[in-house]
Amino acid sequence: MGHEDGTAKNEAPGGGSPALRTQLGVLRRFLEALDLVALGPDGAVVRAAPGAHVTAASARSRQYAFYVRGDGDTALGLELPAGEWRVEWRDTRTGGRVHTQTFDHGGGRRELRSPKYEGDIALLLARD
Repeated sequence: MGHEDGTAKNEAPGGGSPALRTQLGVLRRFLEALDLVALGPDGAVVRAAPGAHVTAASARSRQYAFYVRGDGDTALGLELPAGEWRVEWRDTRTGGRVHTQTFDHGGGRRELRSPKYEGDIALLLARD
């Protein structure tokens, strides 16, 4: 049944729109990739992120999740432990992988440059 203005009534449980349910699904899939029990805020891993606001969380120095807000691309200066790392940049709207790579790191400072994005992008970083 529609509204008086001719638009369709939202019949979704709880009133959530299809767009909201899509975004919640993206968030759910992102969170499922993380060790949520061990994950906590990490203010020490990001050393530089010119032109962007970055929120970081880590799980025992073996897994990191970053939310990057800015535009264009961002060079993240990170302080990481030694190991082989897997990088996944994710589109926050679709949850799709934008770019992946692996690298071997001796420990200390490492710069990662994001792919081009508009508004925001997410990064998953895990030590294999």
